[in-house]
Amino acid sequence: MKEKISKKAEEIKSFLTEFRRDLHQYPELSFEEVRTSEKIAQALRDMGLEVQTGVGKTGVVALLKGNSEDKVIGLRGDMDALPVEERNQTSYASKHKGVMHACGHDGHSTIILGAARVLHSLRDEIPGNVKFIFQPAEEAGGKGAAGMIQDGVLTNPKVSAILGVHMWPAPIRLGQIGLNYGPSMAASDSFSLKIIGKGGHAALPHMTIDPIVIASQIINMIQLIASRMIDPLDPVVISIDLVHGGTRHNIIANEVELRGTVRTLLPETRTYVRERIEKIIKGVTEALGATYELTYLLGVAPTLNEPALTQLVEEASREILGDDQVLRLPHPHMTGEDFGAFCQTIPGTFIKIGVHSPEKGHIHPLHSPYFDFDEEALVTGVKTVAYAAVKYLSQDRF
Repeated sequence: MKEKISKKAEEIKSFLTEFRRDLHQYPELSFEEVRTSEKIAQALRDMGLEVQTGVGKTGVVALLKGNSEDKVIGLRGDMDALPVEERNQTSYASKHKGVMHACGHDGHSTIILGAARVLHSLRDEIPGNVKFIFQPAEEAGGKGAAGMIQDGVLTNPKVSAILGVHMWPAPIRLGQIGLNYGPSMAASDSFSLKIIGKGGHAALPHMTIDPIVIASQIINMIQLIASRMIDPLDPVVISIDLVHGGTRHNIIANEVELRGTVRTLLPETRTYVRERIEKIIKGVTEALGATYELTYLLGVAPTLNEPALTQLVEEASREILGDDQVLRLPHPHMTGEDFGAFCQTIPGTFIKIGVHSPEKGHIHPLHSPYFDFDEEALVTGVKTVAYAAVKYLSQDRF
């Protein structure tokens, strides 16, 4: 089976390249993936698979029935793009101004579609069912995965485990895959803060309550949470990404707006950081005579790879790719991914597909207007998820 999957994945490279480049030229934002989902659904129907559309609004689901009904594994790829203006000068650059596949979701969808094509050709030899899940709105703060789960994507038939993929730049090179045991991606929360002071003349600061000065104190003190209140071995990132206030050089503003993001791995740390942020805001504003309005939004959950499933994926990847192409990643990444919602429901493993290739000019990070990758990574992804799915369905240990 390993040799068959590897050979068939290599044989469809031109299909994978063409399909991915088409998606790349016509990117669509979260919950607007109309063309993308229609194209994917039609490709699945052309294979003869059972297809559902409109799952989680614009999601697509297909079911491959093997020669047994014992188990079902899910393979998930996301479809949405980002509001980024592409700066690559390729023949397949985005045709939609201000929208780009800067996070590799065109690759994720293509990998899962390629796995469907390979596995469908071997369906009589597959001891179980495979559910292919094409998810909208990963970039919408957890709404995409949550919507599909709410619409029953993990039921009828019930999915017992799920694998997800993500194109990954440095340090994972083209042809390699990377795996974390346990935490893989962080919870991603956000907050918006308004500090309300008392405006006035900049030459008479004693007659005002300066919200800009107060904001600077809050920004500095919030950074002490990660550096002085949390175990250094428990990763936390708190970033203030927006500061807005004031109108000109000689006027003290009446209010200032701050916005930020918080990334954590452990549920208890996530709760603790949220509490400390508000305690600091409350203390500083009270001490300096201001008031505040705080909105704190819980975003995606951390992505936690189930160890036994991850071990199986590692074994399968080493068998089909080779030992030197599989990396055990020593640390999780503090970026967020709503694949974590699936991992909270059933065992899941998130596979990072290497795309770093300096010799081909692919050196840019995710979300960059220059992000791109060689389509050889698609073949690597198809081999990995297709073979891991078959290995899972063949194992009595699950």
